[in-house]
Amino acid sequence: MNNDTSAPAFPVSAEQNGVNYGDCGMSMRDYFAAKAMSGLLATSATFPDHGFSPISGFTICENIALFAYRTADAMLKMRDL
Repeated sequence: MNNDTSAPAFPVSAEQNGVNYGDCGMSMRDYFAAKAMSGLLATSATFPDHGFSPISGFTICENIALFAYRTADAMLKMRDL
C-alpha cells in the first residue's frame, strides 16, 4: 500500500499525446476531506460529538472545513495501521 499522503486520489498521466499537463489529480487528503465535509453538511447537527470544538473567530464554514481536514488527517493516519 502506498501511504504517500500527497499522492493524487485520481492520478492521471502528466503527459498525454506529447502535451505536459503538469500535476494532475486531487490529493488524497483533499478527497477524504471532501467526503467528510459532504457527510457533515448532510447531517442536521453541525458538529457531531467527535471531540471537535469549533474555534471562536472562525465562521461556521471555516470550522466545518477544519473539522473535515482533521477527519481526513485521521483517515490518512489509520491507513498506516
